[in-house]
Amino acid sequence: MMLATILLAATLPSSQAVQSTSVPFTLFDNRMLIETTIDGDGPFMMIVDTGSTSVTITPWVAQRIGLRTRAAGSATGAGSASVPVSVTRLSSVGIGSLHFAGLSAEVLDLLPIQRAIGFPRLDGIIGYDILRRLRVGVDMDANRLTL
Repeated sequence: MMLATILLAATLPSSQAVQSTSVPFTLFDNRMLIETTIDGDGPFMMIVDTGSTSVTITPWVAQRIGLRTRAAGSATGAGSASVPVSVTRLSSVGIGSLHFAGLSAEVLDLLPIQRAIGFPRLDGIIGYDILRRLRVGVDMDANRLTL
């Protein structure tokens, strides 16, 4: 592992630092939930979902932060119903010590999912738009996610 870290560091330009963070997660119904910040506000409880293409937040989160949203049609899920979806722009999303700037996000009512699965709280989803940039390690024994 030490050799791999040294080799990786040697292949990166000297101005590009290797950054990582380790955050606790809660496993609920086989889904990892982590705390995040959005535009400096939070913490918000988000699902880590490699199958989701983007960052998704609830209308409540968008309202709390004061984000402007724009209608973008509707979305469907596992059932036959569709729900309205809006889009917005986030200045930053923070996970542990990592921060991602200038992300587009979907704004979607996740309350039906929250109720169906029984999440105590669900503010959004961290999807592939962020995860594709990272190497992800999961320590199930310690309930830690390393990015």
